[in-house]
Amino acid sequence: MFGLHCWEEALEYYQLSVDVCGDHHIAQHNMGLCYSSLKKYKEAIACFTKSLELKPDYEKASVWIEKIKVEQMASLD
Repeated sequence: MFGLHCWEEALEYYQLSVDVCGDHHIAQHNMGLCYSSLKKYKEAIACFTKSLELKPDYEKASVWIEKIKVEQMASLD
């Protein structure tokens, strides 16, 4: 669903995965990508942060947190 740009539907499937299989850093990261695509940056950062809590060395989540911060700062200009 993410690849089809159906981010809200993708979020439902990632949440289902977490509910059925347990939390995983990749699921949280992918949820963060969905929220970021929806411009829901607070929720995106929360998911990326959770991803890092689950796997502290997962660099992709750190990179996305920084991307969002940069984008938010740029929107203030």
